[in-house]
Amino acid sequence: VQLCKDALEAECFALLEGIRHAIEWTMLPLIIVTDCANVIQMFKSKDTNRSQLAFVVMETKRILTRDR
Repeated sequence: VQLCKDALEAECFALLEGIRHAIEWTMLPLIIVTDCANVIQMFKSKDTNRSQLAFVVMETKRILTRDR
């Protein structure tokens, strides 16, 4: 994971990278586990994300919703 300005940014990038790697190796459904309530809230929210992490959240959601 690249240099991050805070723990939330590190958690979001770690989730994105973990999902990218998991999708490369399996077609099985994924179970995502994190202890960061803010990350869970960001990914569950239907509202438009206007934070500095919006691109990371959108990219992660895009990867999770595309056909494998």
